[in-house]
Amino acid sequence: MANSFKLSVHSIYLFLTVVLLFINIVYTVDKTSKIESEVIFHLGTKTPYRIVANTNDSVVEYPGCYPVKIFGIIRHGTRTPGNKVINKVKQIISTVKLSSHTKDAFAFLEGILWKSQAKKKWSSLLNTGPEKILTTEGENEMMLLAHRFQNRFPSLLPKIFSNSSYFLKYTDTQRTKESARHFAIGLFGEEASDSVWFPKPPLQDPILRFYKLCDKWKKEVKKNPMTKYELNKYKTSPEVHNMQMQVSSRIGLNYTLSFETLHLIFTACAFETAWYPHNSSAWCSPFDKKDIEIMEYFEELKYFWRDGYGYDINYKQACPLLRKVTDFFMDKAGPKAIFYFTHSGALLKTLSHIGLYKDDFKLTHDTDLKLRQTRNWNVSKMNSFGNNLVFVLFRCEDGEKLLTLHQERPVILSGCPKEELCPFPATRKIMPASADYQCDFTRICSL
Repeated sequence: MANSFKLSVHSIYLFLTVVLLFINIVYTVDKTSKIESEVIFHLGTKTPYRIVANTNDSVVEYPGCYPVKIFGIIRHGTRTPGNKVINKVKQIISTVKLSSHTKDAFAFLEGILWKSQAKKKWSSLLNTGPEKILTTEGENEMMLLAHRFQNRFPSLLPKIFSNSSYFLKYTDTQRTKESARHFAIGLFGEEASDSVWFPKPPLQDPILRFYKLCDKWKKEVKKNPMTKYELNKYKTSPEVHNMQMQVSSRIGLNYTLSFETLHLIFTACAFETAWYPHNSSAWCSPFDKKDIEIMEYFEELKYFWRDGYGYDINYKQACPLLRKVTDFFMDKAGPKAIFYFTHSGALLKTLSHIGLYKDDFKLTHDTDLKLRQTRNWNVSKMNSFGNNLVFVLFRCEDGEKLLTLHQERPVILSGCPKEELCPFPATRKIMPASADYQCDFTRICSL
């Protein structure tokens, strides 16, 4: 009788243990899923394009108007990191020390962040070729993007390539070359895309990477320590330090990880999330929503001061690229469609040049939290992988009008009527530095 009672108690204890373990697993999975669904929207310039893409590709029509020309400026698709990040990720895998008595730490080490599967992912992807190459996800981004634009504007983007209809150009990098090639596949199909002609890119492109030739910007912004002032102040703020302690404690460490290490984990989280649309990245698991928003804001400060409204020179120098846009639409001859494949720096400066996503305040390390949460300047939304700015000229009964699309959605430029189509002459006033008499790149960039 006593043995039977002991067995019953043991069975009940075992049953309750299993039930509690199951509840804990379900809770953890549910919590992790919720965190991952939040994280994916706050990955800065590494945000995958599928998160911001507009999948509505129905024909774009306006009464009394028809499209006559299209000009697209497109950031390359999802890529691998540079060697600097790759080497640091490998280093962090082998050097982070964990508390020997904390079970959570061992779980994190063996089952989440530094498991062999994660190592294999990075090793297989990053040891097979040069740095910063387009991934499979990046190829898909470009093909789908091309296909959607073709569906929206079938009269401008025929499925048969012709030099008189199309002009596609990329920079002297593998990621933009392959982005252009896969965009062409999206338009014409795999076999027909082989006949597409691309001009040989110059080593230094004054149109697609104008900032590389701007001496004033390189000295006064890129190499200026003050450009990182707000960035560094924020990095050492109580808000960030508290985040470091919480994340370190959450994963069972008996010391506080440096901000540089956490930012590297955030970067790895962002890359893996972009690469694998159907798998969650273990690198994201240390962060909750508040943590990831702090890491995102750090990125905001970086790009705001280096490429955005932080300094006037950032966006004024974008005039050669926008000059190409206005000249293209004023020329009644030539191709109907131009697509340029470039980089984050060109897109952010160009978006700033035309006044998009501008706030009434400058982003600083101590910007009020309520202001920060409602800011327009948000690179996760405005500068994901595959970021694109597209202009479409319409000929209407009452004159020529311009449709501006960012991330495949209409945007209204400041100074235009509150309508999607803006009179073309008005757009030239909105982009004054791109007007013929003001686009003096030498004057703008001379020291």
